[in-house]
Amino acid sequence: QLQEYDQQYENEFLQLESHLLNNININGSCVYQQIQQHMNYQTNKLKRQVSMKIRSLRGILIKNRRRS
Repeated sequence: QLQEYDQQYENEFLQLESHLLNNININGSCVYQQIQQHMNYQTNKLKRQVSMKIRSLRGILIKNRRRS
């Protein structure tokens, strides 16, 4: 499911890029780059959070299996 979200994000981002680049001006180009940097930062942050949550849940599952 994470891959589906990643693909959906990629598609939406490409549409935004196309829209901004079709209406390009000097400020528009800068805005696009800022949006891209922000989106990359947020995406990477979410991926780190998901990975940490998965690791945490795996640890809990391993503890529960050992107790059983």
